[in-house]
Amino acid sequence: GASADKPSGGKPVLKAVIHVNFADAERQKAGLKNVTNILKEEKDTEIVVVCHGGGIGLLVKDQSEHADEVARLIKEGVRFA
Repeated sequence: GASADKPSGGKPVLKAVIHVNFADAERQKAGLKNVTNILKEEKDTEIVVVCHGGGIGLLVKDQSEHADEVARLIKEGVRFA
């Protein structure tokens, strides 16, 4: 889900939680692209990608096909849990 809060004196900040519980690398790629697209539109968005079940492999460097993309998103402030 997503919600908007107004920081003191600023514009609303979008907050989003992305849920990944599947191992399919193509679906994971599409989900990460969605995160990138949200950040392009709203740079002040707070995003947490929650991984569990089959999705935990997204965060295991030796298993993930998207380790570089995950690292890039972390540098942009996205949290992975």
